[in-house]
Amino acid sequence: MKDNPCVKFAYIDTDGQPVYKNKLCFDTDVEAIAYAKKMNKLNADRLIRKLVAYKCPKCLKWHVGRTYATLSDKEREKIKND
Repeated sequence: MKDNPCVKFAYIDTDGQPVYKNKLCFDTDVEAIAYAKKMNKLNADRLIRKLVAYKCPKCLKWHVGRTYATLSDKEREKIKND
């Protein structure tokens, strides 16, 4: 975690302590957007919220995260067919 200050909650271990894992970092928005599109397409059948790229204020790199808006069936179909 030294190289990457950006982490996300993963699970609670057997001792009741939270465990975190590193977020994926991308150097450019192009890389992050491509990864988000790829993951959206691979998981289109079970997507609830679309993955999008965003610039991190902590590390100044790009990450991929979920939007707050719930996808409609029409939007899900469009992702599958793109």
